[in-house]
Amino acid sequence: MKLKQFLFATVMGTTFTLGFTSCDDDDDDGALAPAATPTIVAVTSNITENMAIGDQLVLSVEASTADDGTLTYTWQESTDNGGSWKNIPQAISMEYSKILTAEDLQGKMFRCCIWNVKNGFSASSVTTEPFLLAVDEYTTGVYVLNSGKYSNNNSTLSFYDVNTGKVTPNYFKSKNGRQLGDTGQDMIVYGSKTYIAVYASNVIEVIDKNGVSLASIQPKNTAGQPQSPRYFTKAEGSVYVTLYDGHVAKIDTASLTITGQVAVGRNPEQIAVSNNKLFVANSGGMDYPNCDKTVSVIDIPTFSVLETIEVVLNPTEITTDAQGDVYVISMGDYGAIPNTMQRIDPVTYAVTTVGNATKMVAAGDKIYTYYSQYDADWNQIITFQVFDAVTETMGTNSFITDGTVVDKPYCLSVDPLTGDIYVGTSDYTNNGDMYVFSAAGKLKNRFEVGLNPMGAYFLTNK
Repeated sequence: MKLKQFLFATVMGTTFTLGFTSCDDDDDDGALAPAATPTIVAVTSNITENMAIGDQLVLSVEASTADDGTLTYTWQESTDNGGSWKNIPQAISMEYSKILTAEDLQGKMFRCCIWNVKNGFSASSVTTEPFLLAVDEYTTGVYVLNSGKYSNNNSTLSFYDVNTGKVTPNYFKSKNGRQLGDTGQDMIVYGSKTYIAVYASNVIEVIDKNGVSLASIQPKNTAGQPQSPRYFTKAEGSVYVTLYDGHVAKIDTASLTITGQVAVGRNPEQIAVSNNKLFVANSGGMDYPNCDKTVSVIDIPTFSVLETIEVVLNPTEITTDAQGDVYVISMGDYGAIPNTMQRIDPVTYAVTTVGNATKMVAAGDKIYTYYSQYDADWNQIITFQVFDAVTETMGTNSFITDGTVVDKPYCLSVDPLTGDIYVGTSDYTNNGDMYVFSAAGKLKNRFEVGLNPMGAYFLTNK
């Protein structure tokens, strides 16, 4: 008969209940008498709530026996919530340590089996309660959407594994056996799905966490004509996408269908959420030089336009800070009117110019920017800066602090969990590079991506 026993041990200042199963069978007449069941004296670990990839895990157990038997230790792991266990090779001492991987942080459990072996007696054992790592949200991988060349049907999706450093260059095709399409424009990760706007193909591809296509949404107007998707945002369980014919569409994330559209300005580009409203940058870029110069404000509950705000000519980029202020970059007329960054009060809709920028990405109270200009000899001059949304000032120092030179920047992204800054490059002809900087501005990695990278998009374990 197997006996279930319990005892308590103090671990890192916390008392744990330790259960174990004794391996003797006292119903078997003539069997060897069991050795004394080991007693667990102490269990320790360095597990914290903030364990991350690359940290060292250290577990240890101390046991004793009432007889003079020999104690042996076997550490085990489980990847199915304790449903099954397997021995860890060479983990046969009182202490077990390892460097954590992404797999470990996806709910892996550990335990130690302690045996008392004594000549003339049957072995007895005790097993610690499982150690479960506290699993916080962390970045598992990064998509890079490569637009390709318009009308060449050569958009690609690169996948960067942050744990191994491996880059898969045509990830969508490797998973689905077909090209992504023509002119990939934007992506958004929401829940277990990722949405990809493929502008010239007039399609929104939806993929699962493994990159496998779930649906191909084809927006159409009331006359049944195709509409070209541009940029995404998410709010209140829905995904919103701008359509270049002058609309914003609402996508139901369960049925993966478009449930409504609302008319905005000409050629809308980026879209952002603040104060339960959508802010849409209307560029009018297809009518250059007679571009649009408005931002449409959409009430999310009623999905109707509340206000139209006038800004500098040709607005394209839009984002929000941690306080909910809205920032928009207008490209101007590529001459007398420069690329201009403005702040919009989400309540009063007042507009204030805060500086010059060509691209931006928000990270809490910071907005990372770069400003691209050309001198009289057509040499490109790039300025990397950070706007402080609390003090409302544009910094004068580059956010790249180690002297790394990034030529021909094309996109700018920030990992919301690590603060790592991703800067993609393009010469419009060859594959680009993605530079990865720490939040402190130090270069961590550089890897090749596809033609015309549009941004980095982050996958997590949640």
